[in-house]
Amino acid sequence: MASIECCHIRDFVVKNEQGMDIQMSNLLKPVTLIVNIDCKVGGHVNSECKDLQDLYLRHKDRGFEILAFPSDQFQVISSQGQSLSAMDVKQDLVKRYGVTFPILHKVNVNGDNAHPLFMYLQKTLSGFPTNAIKWDFTKFLIVNGEPQKRYAPTSGVHSLETDISHSLSNVGAVDTGMRPGMNTGMPGSGMGTQQGYAGTQPGYVGTQQPGYVGTQQQGYSGPGTGAGMGTGTGTGTPYQ
Repeated sequence: MASIECCHIRDFVVKNEQGMDIQMSNLLKPVTLIVNIDCKVGGHVNSECKDLQDLYLRHKDRGFEILAFPSDQFQVISSQGQSLSAMDVKQDLVKRYGVTFPILHKVNVNGDNAHPLFMYLQKTLSGFPTNAIKWDFTKFLIVNGEPQKRYAPTSGVHSLETDISHSLSNVGAVDTGMRPGMNTGMPGSGMGTQQGYAGTQPGYVGTQQPGYVGTQQQGYSGPGTGAGMGTGTGTGTPYQ
């Protein structure tokens, strides 16, 4: 199992719901959402996982994945629900909502026994007011293998779908193999198709990617901190 000093998120090893090791590099898609979920039947877990499944169905064909890690660190033992194993959690969610995204093995997400993947995510994407995961359904957005953004447990699916859709728009051509040059070169001969493809691809790399980094990221960072919207200095920041 890789440590948090691991050079890349792809290097970590996790376990599937049956307890078998699996490399993160075999699970990650161009855009991946990592989330810790509850381990009990009923209540909050069901509504959240239903929304996640709907999100997954809307974007999975564009290169989107959800990796859900059950954890009972936040569970209060009561009559409201019974703690389940990872396999039982998966079976329950499949039965209730037809969940099709991967449910991984149960893990700790905080403390000395936390899984190294979640130690890494906390270190890479800081929370508020501390880096510790505050509750079930803390979400981490990974784009092209790089941690991009952290969402509070109270952040519903609709509040992060814009970020997911935008990220997919910028990596979708890489994932599907559809480049702008392919459509323009198709009417020509075989050689012409290859030339058209080669001639247009540098335009995509030169304009779209720097445009995203130069405008989207800087634009978000500037107004977010300057106006107080990003940090929540004006209205308060939810625990992340």
